[in-house]
Amino acid sequence: MSDNLIIQIIGLYEKDNRNLAKYLSKKYSMIFLDISYFTNNNKKEMIDKYSSFILNNKDFIITGSMSELIYSSFYNRDYLIWLDKKDEEKINNNIKIHKFNSLYKEFVMAKSFKIIIDSNLNLKDQEKIFLSIMEKNNYDYIQGKNK
Repeated sequence: MSDNLIIQIIGLYEKDNRNLAKYLSKKYSMIFLDISYFTNNNKKEMIDKYSSFILNNKDFIITGSMSELIYSSFYNRDYLIWLDKKDEEKINNNIKIHKFNSLYKEFVMAKSFKIIIDSNLNLKDQEKIFLSIMEKNNYDYIQGKNK
């Protein structure tokens, strides 16, 4: 049986990422943090805070990415969920396409299980997709947290 579970959720729309993270966090009694918890102007303090958190927490859900600051930021995560939305605007908006490319690079390089979920689905359907893809030991572990 798994003794920890780390889930990272990324995607262009922070609101969608947070909504799924809050939903899973509440249902499975897991810590939920946004990446902004770690970020500040001092890189050393940020890395210290990040390192301390990783060493002291076994189950959590994080939204966002720090890969530009810390290469392979959540290297030991179990699952990386990409919430995607069919959005023609992102193709025509340079800022969105740059963010998309940065997130996509992290997604491709990740050694964890990778899942792409349509963010237009309701939260319960997003959860069903996630649970259907989980490894059995992680599925059993997260179901045990739901009691």
